[in-house]
Amino acid sequence: MGQAAEGLNLENLPPSAAFLEIGLDSLLVTELQRRIQEKLAFRFKPMQGLDYQSIETMAEYILDDVLAAQLSPKLGTETAGNVN
Repeated sequence: MGQAAEGLNLENLPPSAAFLEIGLDSLLVTELQRRIQEKLAFRFKPMQGLDYQSIETMAEYILDDVLAAQLSPKLGTETAGNVN
């Protein structure tokens, strides 16, 4: 995975293009998953990154299921403290 993974530029990946369409095989998708995990400090289930066919579908999962679940309890306590 070495040199191919080093050349993986996350900023230039088209969001809606299928991973296979843009040349990302399972090893590179796994590397992408690892980098996302590091940046957002959460863990995918093993091989879960392969369930998503594009950056867009992976981002929808992260926003809707991961970050929303992490933010919901915080938002609930903030609004609960402001209720008179």
